[in-house]
Amino acid sequence: MPTDTLRTGARRPFTSLRVRNFRLFFLGQLVSSTGQWMQTLALALFVLDESGSGVALGTVTLLMYLPLLVVAPWIGAALERLPLRNVLLVSQAVQAALAAILWSMSAIGTLTVPLALTVAACFGLVQPVDNPARRSFVFEMVGRERVANAVALNSTLMTASRLVGPAIAGLLASTVGLSWCFLANALSYLVILGALSLMRTRDLHTERTVAGAQTTETSSHASVLDGFRYALRDPRIRWPLILTAVVSLLLQNYPVLLPLLAHERMSTGASSAGLLFSALSAGSLLSALTVAALAPTGTRVVAVSALCYGIVVAATSFTSGMAVLGMLLVLLGAADQVFSSTANATLQIQSDPRYRVRVMSLFSAFFIGMQGVSGVLVGALADLFGPTAAMTVGGVGAIVVAAIVLGVNRRRRPPQDRGNNEARRTKPASP
Repeated sequence: MPTDTLRTGARRPFTSLRVRNFRLFFLGQLVSSTGQWMQTLALALFVLDESGSGVALGTVTLLMYLPLLVVAPWIGAALERLPLRNVLLVSQAVQAALAAILWSMSAIGTLTVPLALTVAACFGLVQPVDNPARRSFVFEMVGRERVANAVALNSTLMTASRLVGPAIAGLLASTVGLSWCFLANALSYLVILGALSLMRTRDLHTERTVAGAQTTETSSHASVLDGFRYALRDPRIRWPLILTAVVSLLLQNYPVLLPLLAHERMSTGASSAGLLFSALSAGSLLSALTVAALAPTGTRVVAVSALCYGIVVAATSFTSGMAVLGMLLVLLGAADQVFSSTANATLQIQSDPRYRVRVMSLFSAFFIGMQGVSGVLVGALADLFGPTAAMTVGGVGAIVVAAIVLGVNRRRRPPQDRGNNEARRTKPASP
């Protein structure tokens, strides 16, 4: 195992950007993700303004993310047999077309809540293909030695886009109208499509395809069940996936929660929601480069980060002043960044190459798909008791589950589950 390379990558937070394909992907994703966050906030504001309902707002999230939870594991088995770059070219082009449709309806004044929900559902149907393909493609671009660093940098760009996108969307929505946010997103897809087209396919690490070729002789259903059995059997995969599902269900509901908080506590919903998103993302950005430099992985690292995440969410729910809320959202963004990056990198590194795409499909299903269910639950709780109560329930629930996982792993800690950090310090005995 090339431990020297892993250590070098851990000391250099930008080492993955030396890879040309990843550099193209990074820049394309930065622009495209900014556009997506502009659309996310604009769509949330439109539905909330038109309906005034937290449940309706949560339904947007449900339609966009629930297909990931239901379909992604089966899609993952099929993706193992396909070139991921070509898959992404198609999925990104489809989303560009949907964004253009959304913009056109908004620009001519025909957009309604049912039509907005329909377009959100169409975006949701693309996610089971696009999301796991994008996550697995990171490994193909940089290889095993740089994947932890690349995942952290990829999370950094997602954070930067969440910092900039909602702020721009809030400004545009309060000045020239929501339709400009939809147009910006449609145009942003052209950048990532160009980046994918310029990549050198000969430089991709495609051992995933060779290792996964055995699945072509089995049915997709059998491949999915085999992936589930592998994930449940290996504690290094099982516990990070369980924590991902819990955190996504209870904590990562910002597209619903932040607009509701802005609507409840501030008079200018559009610009205020953008500011709350930016405060959250500022914290993520501050911690992102640290995570990229240290590249921490391992089941216990994931569990500790989930525990800290829940504590910060619970503490944030008890604040009343907007200034204090903004500061705690910065800390909350940092906790979100640490958990997301470490869980993603841990699963990529600890997965058997034959199962990596299927494992990352399960990760996408839990990480994104659960947010669809969470959106409706948070919307319903907010309608009944307010968004603050919804935050309290989520934070306390995450603390309890993370503590249980830490307790189980402390009592039963097999040598292979000590994480990549300890593995790098251990040298095999001489024969």
